[in-house]
Amino acid sequence: MKPRFWLSVLILAAPPMHSQACLRFLEEEVSPSVVQVSLKDSLQTHESRSVWEERARVRKEEADKQWDFRSQNNLTVALVHLGRLDEALDRMETVERNYPNQIATAYNLGTVYELKNDLPKAQFWIKKGVEREFLAASKNHLDGTEWLHLRILDAKIGQSGDPNFLQKHEVSGLDFGSGRVPTVPLTFPAGNGGKALTLTDVQVSLREQLHERLEFVKAPDPIMGDLLFDFANTLAVSGSMEDAAEIYQMALPFAPSRAALAKTRFDYFAGTPNYLLIGCLCSVALGLTGIFFVKRKKLQQQEWQTLPVQNLDDLGPERKTAYLDFSQQDDR
Repeated sequence: MKPRFWLSVLILAAPPMHSQACLRFLEEEVSPSVVQVSLKDSLQTHESRSVWEERARVRKEEADKQWDFRSQNNLTVALVHLGRLDEALDRMETVERNYPNQIATAYNLGTVYELKNDLPKAQFWIKKGVEREFLAASKNHLDGTEWLHLRILDAKIGQSGDPNFLQKHEVSGLDFGSGRVPTVPLTFPAGNGGKALTLTDVQVSLREQLHERLEFVKAPDPIMGDLLFDFANTLAVSGSMEDAAEIYQMALPFAPSRAALAKTRFDYFAGTPNYLLIGCLCSVALGLTGIFFVKRKKLQQQEWQTLPVQNLDDLGPERKTAYLDFSQQDDR
């Protein structure tokens, strides 16, 4: 069995608000427990329905006692996870009227409208959230994944008007080439703040968006397939070959637009040995070989030092030559 790369995933009693996810649940930080899971499993690990039902019950009690932004926001997010979109939308619109210009509300509204397939309104509210975040923070701190959310919405709208849209455009805006082995893109898209992203930035954004969307979207879905395909590409060019193979395989049931290439790359990386491990083993082997020869030379030197000179002719040609070399070193 080949060695694996693992992630340490924080399992929280309740997810805190963070800048990556598009659904914004405002909650106090809690002490996390750390569990090791594979990258593939981490993408598919979500809170159970019973957990969100309990959260909705608790948040409803809080909201009934005191109508404030935090309790209403958290209740609407719980309702979204339970699939109660109309109820969640009504509450979010009420929150927006009573507590205008909140970043979390804009992102939550955009996500709900997308789940209801109202794509123009989804675009409007995600863009509004980025604008609000821009006003609340410096341009250099806009590190969320909404840039990718907007590209996904663009792809959905484009696909609705042109069935071949995905054949002509990359959802993520990244070109990893068409060969069996992906290549690092020459250019990268701009993030929320307008600056060009790095490969690591893109990888993090893809992972966050995929994790959230895999709770709601089931195969086949070509846009999800393309996102998984590009996530696998980022892993491959970063050297995480086995993880890349698993994500390529994960993409196939979603019917990505480049399914044949995804299958080719899966076959290639699934059969590629872990060169990092091989390199380490070779280094260890070379080190042990060096130790062996040093030890052997020391033993020979000890033997030459105790060897009577009269026995020199009995050594044989090779050992005699070695002895003479040793003697000359001593003379020097």
